[in-house]
Amino acid sequence: MISEDSNGKPYAWHNGQTAGFSSFVGFYLDGSRGVVVLNAQSVNVNSDALSLLTETSKSEN
Repeated sequence: MISEDSNGKPYAWHNGQTAGFSSFVGFYLDGSRGVVVLNAQSVNVNSDALSLLTETSKSEN
């Protein structure tokens, strides 16, 4: 999937759940940041993973 953050910057991502596990992988198309979230429970990790990927840290301002 290709989405855009609140600044219009595109990123690619994919997620899934199977057999009691969940995962999310996402990265900016320019290579500036990426995140992989793996969970040993079948719960939705999208919100937390997207926050890690798209929120700007204070050191990046």
